Amino acid sequence: MVGFDLSQLPWASASFDDDRALILDVIVAAKARTGWNRLGFAPSEAWLQPRLDQFRTLIEVFAIADASQNNADVWSYGGKPEHWTVCPIHDIYQHSYGCVLCHD
Repeated sequence: MVGFDLSQLPWASASFDDDRALILDVIVAAKARTGWNRLGFAPSEAWLQPRLDQFRTLIEVFAIADASQNNADVWSYGGKPEHWTVCPIHDIYQHSYGCVLCHD
């Protein structure tokens, strides 16, 4: 099982509402199968759709007070990137260790 702690995303008080709205928009897009053609496999909708609903609920009730104030927690996976790069194959931002869709 792979997961993450919502509190460890790089939340900021000044942009919290916009950041949360962005994640909610991403959930709506995922439910509409946007970008699924980039995955290289077909997700199980019977399993995924209810999980996206659960994730939406978590994001909706998450408050800035729940966010970590420790930068070491927020950027624990590879550290804060020095620059943002886009995967030339998938056209998405990469993390410090490569593209999550290429499985680098």
